[in-house]
Amino acid sequence: MENKSKIAAVVVAGIAAGAAAWYFLKSENGKQNWSSLVDGVKDFTDHLKNTASKQASKINDLSKETSDYLTSKAHEASHFSDHTLNDISAKVAQDSKSLS
Repeated sequence: MENKSKIAAVVVAGIAAGAAAWYFLKSENGKQNWSSLVDGVKDFTDHLKNTASKQASKINDLSKETSDYLTSKAHEASHFSDHTLNDISAKVAQDSKSLS
């Protein structure tokens, strides 16, 4: 019994889909509605593509800025540590001479 109700539901859905297709493809009003629907979907997808492209560009710019900033800070840290090590080495050398 359950199989028959599933088959009946599929048949009804098929008839509804066929009626909708007939309406959109055969009647003048249906063709206009279909054209409006297609145009709306196209406009929406174009808007999504444009927005995604803009956001991707912003993300790319921000990642480059972040990379440049971090590279700069790494160079600063490297120079600071080099100078600090040189100062410590000089101090140790001076202290060892004064102890001798």
